[in-house]
Amino acid sequence: MMMRIIKLFPIAAVLFIGFSSCDKKDDKDDENISNMYLGHEYVDLGLKVKWATCNVDASKPSEYGEYFIWGNDVAHQKWGGDWRMPTQDDFEELVNNCTYAWITKDGIQGCQFTSNITGFTDRSIFLPAAGKSFEGELEDVGLSSLYWSSTLYSDDPEGAWGLWAEYNTHDVRGINRECSLPIRPVCP
Repeated sequence: MMMRIIKLFPIAAVLFIGFSSCDKKDDKDDENISNMYLGHEYVDLGLKVKWATCNVDASKPSEYGEYFIWGNDVAHQKWGGDWRMPTQDDFEELVNNCTYAWITKDGIQGCQFTSNITGFTDRSIFLPAAGKSFEGELEDVGLSSLYWSSTLYSDDPEGAWGLWAEYNTHDVRGINRECSLPIRPVCP
């Protein structure tokens, strides 16, 4: 009996290792190459910063996460390490070096930025159209992808720079700081 157990052990070990090493499929594209930093997944688009695959307080790319008033660096406070809110320059680099498309992922409308940088053209991030919260009411959900940067809008002290994306347009612009928006973290 002991000999039979010893002979079966190597087979059981191989099966266990084989099954436990299979990658769990997430909601990310199969071709998208991602990495982890402090427990959060990111994509290197070949830009100055790496972009998280999820918003703060979201567990997958198509979830909206929480809406935040502009102010403290929520990304750094919640995720730690070198995670931070993107700056105006980070968003402008994203817009200027990626192909933009309005797509549906997991039944959620949003924008996808795919890198145009040589060696990184197989990588993209999806930003769900979470809209905004204004005076406690959600607006433009499914219609607009609005995201805070950490940069104050110097032309209007009531504004801050952010990404504004819709079906047929996208840019980096000043957004009223009375709105609450999602945050997509970046790291160096």
